[in-house]
Amino acid sequence: MSKLDVGMRVQDIRKSVALNLRDFAGRLSTSAGRISEIESGKTMPGGDFLLRLHAEFAVDLNWLLTGASADGSFAPPSALTPEESALLDNFRHSPPAARQALKTTSDLFAKHDCPGATAESA
Repeated sequence: MSKLDVGMRVQDIRKSVALNLRDFAGRLSTSAGRISEIESGKTMPGGDFLLRLHAEFAVDLNWLLTGASADGSFAPPSALTPEESALLDNFRHSPPAARQALKTTSDLFAKHDCPGATAESA
């Protein structure tokens, strides 16, 4: 495990969730400078950073540190589209009652044909 390899994977995660350095750092309670140091391979992320990265973005830490997923594959974690990322971000920052309403609405849309829905969105 090299610092540069880990840094490149952190950058891949940041880009997959369509966040700039400042916003990504904010989500992880650190500075943009610290993210830049990690991404450039100047330093390794610490334990607290790894825990926040896993909690916030569901990152497979085995993949992050070794390049291999828990199942032994070398594929990066599945990336969300910017639209999916925005939906997830909105959900995570909603109060409990709003979260329940979002889940109920989502379940209803998933179970019923929606006017104007395409095969891709169904």
